[in-house]
Amino acid sequence: MTWDCNIEHNAWLRTCDTQYKIPTDYGIIEADFNMGSKCNITKDTSTTLKAWWNEARAVDLSQTVEYQAGIEKFGLMVNAKVTGFACTYNKCASAGRIVCLYDQKLDTANNKQLYVSGTTDADKCGGCTPLQCEHYLCQPDYKLSTKTYPESLCTTQDKDEMTYDMQIATQNMVNYYRRLVASGWAKDKSDYAPAATKMAPVVMRKVSHRRPDYKGPALFSRHMTVTLSERNRKQ
Repeated sequence: MTWDCNIEHNAWLRTCDTQYKIPTDYGIIEADFNMGSKCNITKDTSTTLKAWWNEARAVDLSQTVEYQAGIEKFGLMVNAKVTGFACTYNKCASAGRIVCLYDQKLDTANNKQLYVSGTTDADKCGGCTPLQCEHYLCQPDYKLSTKTYPESLCTTQDKDEMTYDMQIATQNMVNYYRRLVASGWAKDKSDYAPAATKMAPVVMRKVSHRRPDYKGPALFSRHMTVTLSERNRKQ
């Protein structure tokens, strides 16, 4: 599996808001834990993950590796169809909450098989062909999820594969450098560039086309325009 930062952000937004949207075909595991003064997040997270994994100890999988009641969490952890996932945690009121989000749900009704089982050493990587196998795991090509929430600011035109997180990260990066100029801390060849007195932040917004009076640059996405405030346009 590949750790997906878009999935991680969606999972984090879900930690303290159990109604926050996730893709309908994604699987999720959630658990609460104590975050008092003696909380050790590494130990508590490890304990939680082990409890999920140990669901398998209560059933016999030697004959058939299929989903059955009581192994929902273990089943999702070993679901061979999953390629992308992420886990995160947060403090919500007085308790902590961990959420793990997977890019595939368990099919508990039609195809209950969790993974293709093997019986010999040769079987352990045998199903990976033509993919590479590293440390007994197949290595599929992976692209960051574009299904996660919040949705991209350009939901109908996503050919550039810019997700909401990427868009906001880009916006923040550009504004960081604009603040350097505005504060007088932008270095130039000899010392520092003069401070800007009317520097406004750039913002990404959804647009169907560029305004006729806008002559600013496009930032990465041809479907997204970086716009300045009206006062900045009038400088």
